[in-house]
Amino acid sequence: MKNNSEANNKEKIAAVVITYNRKELLKECLDALLSQTYPLDSIILIDNASTDGTPEFLKENGYLENPKIDYLRLSENTGSSGGYYIGIKRAYEKGFDWIWPMDDDCKPLRETLKVLLETAQKENLKYISPVMISDLEEKNLCFFDKKYKKITDLTFHPNYKDNLVLNHGVSPFSLIHKEIIKNIGFLEKRYFIYGEEVDYFLRIKKRFPVATSLKAICLHPSCKVKKINFLRIKFYVFWRENLLFNFFYLRNFFILFKKYPEYSSARNVLKTIIKYLIFFSFKERKIKNFKILFFAIFYGIQEKFKVPTFLK
Repeated sequence: MKNNSEANNKEKIAAVVITYNRKELLKECLDALLSQTYPLDSIILIDNASTDGTPEFLKENGYLENPKIDYLRLSENTGSSGGYYIGIKRAYEKGFDWIWPMDDDCKPLRETLKVLLETAQKENLKYISPVMISDLEEKNLCFFDKKYKKITDLTFHPNYKDNLVLNHGVSPFSLIHKEIIKNIGFLEKRYFIYGEEVDYFLRIKKRFPVATSLKAICLHPSCKVKKINFLRIKFYVFWRENLLFNFFYLRNFFILFKKYPEYSSARNVLKTIIKYLIFFSFKERKIKNFKILFFAIFYGIQEKFKVPTFLK
């Protein structure tokens, strides 16, 4: 049994979960967090004004009676970036040592938090990411990357060392120490969706060492991309049926390029524009899609977090 001194010295950890209209996935996420072998001290649950009966669902399933769950329902949908900003700020102001943000469709394995924390302490890290995979059996990485498709591929990464990939870890599900927030502040809430984790990671990496642990695993649905064949050339683009989300993705890509030259080369930006021009040429609603790309570039290079009126 641990004595009072050991208990008082235990670092306190809060997960921050953002949810919007995905109550069944949210249940799996909460159950996974409550089952961690290294127990969380709190789960700060930010409900982005869900309209699918999420509050009633949480109440019926007993989650709101759990003292570890700190439920905050917002009056409007602030997107993932707004939700993370509010949740991380809440956790920081409550004095937690570590903050573990994640989406409602993320399921950490039982040992994930334990591995992240022990590795961070051993390696003196203030920021460490789990590896995100879409299935346990195949170990496929869930975020599309032509070079690294499986966990085993990451062992050939130039920065790989002892189950860690150093100077790596763009993930919205990283374990973050309070010292990071104290030194660089909170993430940018104006992205709405897509890009806030990249922005925060690039800011953090300038001041703190970062890494991804290949032993800490979270399950997450695969990133949806469209495969295009054009003149015997194959390429991929991110695309969702929600045109506003596509605008956010593209606008935020160009904002990140303008703010952080190390994020992407001018050549890659040009390739991205060409890929989407080709992709839109074969899509319905061509005029609207071309307008999305034009306004995304226009607002992005000006670093303006705006939405064109035709998408509102």
